Amino acid sequence: MKALRKNFKLFIVSIFMFLMFSITTAFSYTPYYYKITLEEGITFVHDTLTNYDGKGNNQEINYIELDFNNPNISLSLVQSDDLSASKETLLNQLEEERELTGKNIVGGVNGEFFRLADGQPLFTTISDGEIFSIIDTKEESLKRPVFYIDKYRNFAFDYLTITGVLKFLNGRYDDLKIDSLNKLDSYNDTNVSTYKINPESTYYPHQGLPSRYMLIELSNSDGTIHPGSEILGQVIEVGEMDEPKKIKKNQILITSYGDENYYNIGYDFLYSPVSIQFDIFSDNDKKMRNDIITAFTGHEYLIRNGQEMDFNYYKNLADVSLINNRNARTAIGVTADSKVILFTVDKSDESLGMSLKELSSYLKSLGIINAMNLDGGGSTSISFENNEHKLFLMNDQDKYQRAVVNVIAVTSQNK
Repeated sequence: MKALRKNFKLFIVSIFMFLMFSITTAFSYTPYYYKITLEEGITFVHDTLTNYDGKGNNQEINYIELDFNNPNISLSLVQSDDLSASKETLLNQLEEERELTGKNIVGGVNGEFFRLADGQPLFTTISDGEIFSIIDTKEESLKRPVFYIDKYRNFAFDYLTITGVLKFLNGRYDDLKIDSLNKLDSYNDTNVSTYKINPESTYYPHQGLPSRYMLIELSNSDGTIHPGSEILGQVIEVGEMDEPKKIKKNQILITSYGDENYYNIGYDFLYSPVSIQFDIFSDNDKKMRNDIITAFTGHEYLIRNGQEMDFNYYKNLADVSLINNRNARTAIGVTADSKVILFTVDKSDESLGMSLKELSSYLKSLGIINAMNLDGGGSTSISFENNEHKLFLMNDQDKYQRAVVNVIAVTSQNK
């Protein structure tokens, strides 16, 4: 009888321990959903999709939803201190922008694709009305979508073409077409570089290609490029591009590489008065749009005019692994009622990540009608403000924060 009671007690204890373990385990790993409304029109959402692959793996999702019907809310592109070869984490860039500009920044996500080795932005960017980089493709099938905001707070997805032209004011030479702006590997391009190109304000030449440079001293600009603004100056140097060249404020450097472009810059250009102007052409509007003040480029559309993009579209812009593999992702999308969503999904021990197809399908379930893919993988990061007005990383807390070249900031005029 004693043995029976002892065994019964052991049985009860075992059941109790099992239940406690089960409850603890369930509490530790149960996925959850929560929503934070910071102010009218700004909401942060965390969601967990459970057992997404049928093997017990989840997907951890975080996004910020903004109501652009609220005139106090906007987005801005925050550029790191220098255009190229300068990278900082999302949190650092947002905090520094707060201190520098006094903007009320309440959150943000990482921005565009860039080259990890040197920080070269891969596409076109405009921040606070300044064109930072122009890297346009010449092939129609490789065009990348751009999200822009104009000075009237209108926003849209579009294909933008930014053209730069140098004119010789004495009329002696043909206009010179500018192919790129602040591009580090400007092979086969005629490129303009400003003093903001890197921390040293120095252009470093490429070896093995015939090249020339033309240094222009400006009379009405420090080298900042604004769309539609005419910059005036004079050519003060012409030479072979065979050593690093320092670019001062009030100067721009034009370089021309490759057999076809080598003679774009002639020695007889020396002392010529010139003007330079960059203009933005909208594919949607079929006209110049020099009123755009913020623009950043996506790797590809995910949803366009309510339709999810298919594999045939993706394969022109990315390799199969980028398309089909489940990775951490960052995206921006808009709804029919003028909501803008900054979206991230993690790839970690607790989160499976998403393929492009899974990403577009989930975004469409949120009511998004246009969306594009931003830099993902190790760059994926999202920040939001707490009630003490401090910005925190809201996705994978254990992740190493990659330094990125630019970030998208959520700004509010409310304090």
